[in-house]
Amino acid sequence: MPSAESASDSSVCSIFVYGTLQRGECRAHYWPHPPRQVEDATIRGRLYNLGPFPALAAGDDAVAGELWTLAPEHIEQTLAVLDEVEATAGPGELYQRRLVTCRTISGRETAAHVYFYARPEELRGYPTIAPSDDGRCHWKHVSDRPRQEVE
Repeated sequence: MPSAESASDSSVCSIFVYGTLQRGECRAHYWPHPPRQVEDATIRGRLYNLGPFPALAAGDDAVAGELWTLAPEHIEQTLAVLDEVEATAGPGELYQRRLVTCRTISGRETAAHVYFYARPEELRGYPTIAPSDDGRCHWKHVSDRPRQEVE
């Protein structure tokens, strides 16, 4: 699998999510296609708590989330849907999609799409999410219901 530095946008079939697009969260139903696989994973960054959702900015913390791997024929449509959900275009742009290197819980590194907060200067004043005992930053799920597993 290509690293983020060598991958082209169209060759990457994985998406790293760390907030409301994770299984069991409020926006999990927006995925237009089921994944081939979902794995626990981390990327490097700094995670902020904006209340109902998190924001990711550049940084060196290990940010925990899920790596969703999709069939190549589904990635273009999935990214188009998620770009709309994450408001990646226009004057109200909230997030920007980028390619990063992601590390799965088994230690495998792969390139993945991820959504970074588009206006990091606005994050001043919001609390950062510090690493927990496992050394990773976890956004606290706002839902009390159990996380739904993806088949």
